[in-house]
Amino acid sequence: MAELGRILIVDDDETFLFSTADLLRREGYTCDCAPDAAAAAERLRAEDYDLLIADIKMPDNKELVFIRDVPRIAEGMPIILVTGYPSLYSAIQSIQLPVVAYMIKPIDFDELLERVQRSIEIFRGFVKNKQTERSLQEAHDELERRVGERTAELLKLNEQLKREIEERKQVEKQLRQAQKMEALGTLAGGIAHDFNNILAVILGFTEIALNMPEDTRTQHWLKQVLKAGDRAKELVQQILAFSRETERERKPIRITPILKETLKLLSASLPATIEIREDVDASGAILGDPTQVHQVLMNLCTNAAYAMREDGGVLTVSQSDVELDVEGAARYPNLPPGSYLRLIVSDTGHGMDRAVMERIFDPYFTTKEPSEGTGLGLSVVHGIVQSCGGSIAVYSEPGKGTTFHVVLPRIDREAAPKAETLAPLPTGNERILFIDDEDMLVEIGQEMLAYLGYDVVARTNSAEALETFRAGPERFDLVITDQTMPNMTGAELAGELLRIRSDTPIILCTGFSEVITEEQAEAIGIRRFLMKPILRREMARTIRNLLDE
Repeated sequence: MAELGRILIVDDDETFLFSTADLLRREGYTCDCAPDAAAAAERLRAEDYDLLIADIKMPDNKELVFIRDVPRIAEGMPIILVTGYPSLYSAIQSIQLPVVAYMIKPIDFDELLERVQRSIEIFRGFVKNKQTERSLQEAHDELERRVGERTAELLKLNEQLKREIEERKQVEKQLRQAQKMEALGTLAGGIAHDFNNILAVILGFTEIALNMPEDTRTQHWLKQVLKAGDRAKELVQQILAFSRETERERKPIRITPILKETLKLLSASLPATIEIREDVDASGAILGDPTQVHQVLMNLCTNAAYAMREDGGVLTVSQSDVELDVEGAARYPNLPPGSYLRLIVSDTGHGMDRAVMERIFDPYFTTKEPSEGTGLGLSVVHGIVQSCGGSIAVYSEPGKGTTFHVVLPRIDREAAPKAETLAPLPTGNERILFIDDEDMLVEIGQEMLAYLGYDVVARTNSAEALETFRAGPERFDLVITDQTMPNMTGAELAGELLRIRSDTPIILCTGFSEVITEEQAEAIGIRRFLMKPILRREMARTIRNLLDE
């Protein structure tokens, strides 16, 4: 029976190290264990393995020195990184390394088994392809030495061999790229929780500051902070939609207000050497997502500004309604004739040659320095435009600047008007038990609920909150709890509270959680499920609706 694969597992946590090895051995894999990076490196030099499973945080693996060294020791060998302490820094580091998967402890064994099997299959294919490439290259050299200027038939065969080698390389590159994008999607969810908590603090304190005695200038800037924070909140939801491969909801919108807001933000940050010119002559609406449109405009405009950062120049942004016939539509990839809204973003920067233009929409392709760009901006723009049924084209020459044309299908329906006035915030005087392990979020929660008239009892520990409730369950009209907390999650706390008093109204808040969904929360008995950051109006309306049921 053929060996399924040889795996080296390295972790300073003996429990995880040996339990993982035992589970994989039961499935038929050959596993060796190493307690630290030094021992793992020694084994890799002495023996051949098909896969490395390694913990990120080990005493002798600072700055991921060992992981960076693996490709030199064992070329092409896939690496699965595991961690019990996910962070944005380690996530970014892992994307820059030959890592096929990034998994967070506790590990789901079925998922690990699937990734192990797939990684070993790809690696063995890589080894086989390397052997094939060497054989093909040797055959190619031998043919050139022996036959020289032989017949056209042999030359044709020689070219065919070259194409096969290149095709194999392209397949390997695409597989590696697909794995990186999959890992990026997994990481997005892990980062979202912490980022949403930070946004909750920014938005919460800003809303509190807006209630202070009015200073017209201060109020204006605080409202800008609130608007930017709300835009960041939408971007997090977009990242989560990407990580779950779900579609964003599209609705009729007008681009003009978004365009003006984007240019206003840019004008405050661009140097005086760059002039912004605006030409808006459009009244039509499109079916899209405001945050995505903002992202398209911001990416195109910041790229244009980057091209003029040294010598300055003119950034021109125009918008117009156009009717494209067959000839006009043919200028854009995969675009049928029809009614469109066209955005044009042009600069007078250094321009691009044809080789660069052919690759600018490829993921991770960039002409910027590593510290200045990821190569994802225009790839994301291209994806957004396509998802809206539109098309994007670029025109450029070295030394003559660059122009992007974005055309989006125009619709007859009117964009939903923005409400000019807001209804008064619903208030109350009931007693609420508020639980969150973040001190600043507790402070915001107390201030927000007190402003709405409620009597608030706050706790930063789920166990303490449970004891407080147990001491007088009838004292509380409502419980608001965070989901992700040490020792006892919000869902577990809700279960305990409902065992004490089954009719307790509970609101569960979370920055991001794959552990519990809104449907699962409802099955437990939780009455409302809110995603952070939660603005005051949303909180006020949810509380009042729940208490009035």
